[in-house]
Amino acid sequence: MQAILSDCQRVELLANRIYERLAANETYAGEIRTTFRHLAAEELEHARQIELAMRLPEEGLGAVSRIAWVKVDEARQLAEMMLQEVTSTPVTEEAALRLAVRIENEFLKVHLDNALHFFEQRVVALFEGLAGADQGHLDTLNDCIDWWKREGRRLS
Repeated sequence: MQAILSDCQRVELLANRIYERLAANETYAGEIRTTFRHLAAEELEHARQIELAMRLPEEGLGAVSRIAWVKVDEARQLAEMMLQEVTSTPVTEEAALRLAVRIENEFLKVHLDNALHFFEQRVVALFEGLAGADQGHLDTLNDCIDWWKREGRRLS
């Protein structure tokens, strides 16, 4: 089960890199860049939390269903694709905000799913907490999008 936690940590680190890349885009408004820096820092903290869970004895983690492995792998592939997208082509503010919302929606689903597939209560609590953080990220992004709209920009 250490392997699935390692993959989960990798997904968080990929999200950190995506947000760091977006935050570095000097063509974005300061509010948007600040939001992305905040999300990048939180994704790094999530990776640290998963690392702590990886220190639990293997026998305490319990079995994980094949479905959980598939969902984590899908999230990893999505994050890798999104990182490639933001590093290979210019991404508009609107596209960056949409991408961030998509990331958080996908990760929220994976974290909730993982909370169902682990038996160790500390790991369940971790994934429930990460799902809550993902919801917080969505709230932060929605606030940023509201600001963006007030500034006269429109989502297409």
